[in-house]
Amino acid sequence: MQRLTVSQRVYLTRVKHFFGHASGNAAAVLFGAVLILLIFNTAGVSVMNMAAWFAVLGLFVVSILYLEYRFKQITLTIDNAKTWLYARASLGLLLCAMYGLAPFLLPESARLQDEMFIFIILSSVIAIACTSYSIMPMYYIAMDVVTMVPLTFYFSTSSFMMHQIMTATAVIWQIVSKTAIGAAYLTENLQDEMAQHLKTKNQLEKMARQDSLTALPNRRSLLERLTMMVAEAKRYQNKVVVMFIDIDDFKQINDNYGHAAGDLLLQEFATQLKGLIRASDMV
Repeated sequence: MQRLTVSQRVYLTRVKHFFGHASGNAAAVLFGAVLILLIFNTAGVSVMNMAAWFAVLGLFVVSILYLEYRFKQITLTIDNAKTWLYARASLGLLLCAMYGLAPFLLPESARLQDEMFIFIILSSVIAIACTSYSIMPMYYIAMDVVTMVPLTFYFSTSSFMMHQIMTATAVIWQIVSKTAIGAAYLTENLQDEMAQHLKTKNQLEKMARQDSLTALPNRRSLLERLTMMVAEAKRYQNKVVVMFIDIDDFKQINDNYGHAAGDLLLQEFATQLKGLIRASDMV
């Protein structure tokens, strides 16, 4: 089995969590789409345009649900993780792009409140994404680009004062979103550092108690274990047996075949001894 680094294990965990939100988010996305359809209907958008917009959006939702279903059936590895991540992110961004397209379907006669409702719905989409996808900050930023940036552009093309206010509001909203992303990045960095520190601590603890060549407990471990066993033997009137085993003519092996051969012999000798003892014994 391929041994993974801490960063690789963290990456795989993030990908798994990234695929865990489809069912709940699909319901929210469809609910938001229905609200937008109501706004379209009030604003006088043609039935054909509404049907086409909702059909494409629904197709992306179904595709995401199917992809997540397939994801649950595979074994995630460091080799295939990026492919699955890109497939899921691409479908998600296409779905968000449909939301970003929504204000451009409004007719010129659309009322200001219709545009404001579209703004509220798209802002809610990004707010939900901030909670669900903070584990993948770059994906969240891309969602913001394909959703809120088109909306900002839509408002900025008008000289109407209220549209200018909405443009400023959209820009401020995106700045706040970037702040949330910065916090997400900081959280990830802290998690990575904590994982690395824990790994280093475990390695140091292992080095302090284990022989680096044979992986057997070292003298420190022996003294700690022996002290405990002697104390238990005195308390329960039992006996402790310590056996010293020597390898005859070991120096000749080092002299004739080199220290590398001597190291291999020690490793094999340790392996053989570990295979002969009980679980309660110590070599």
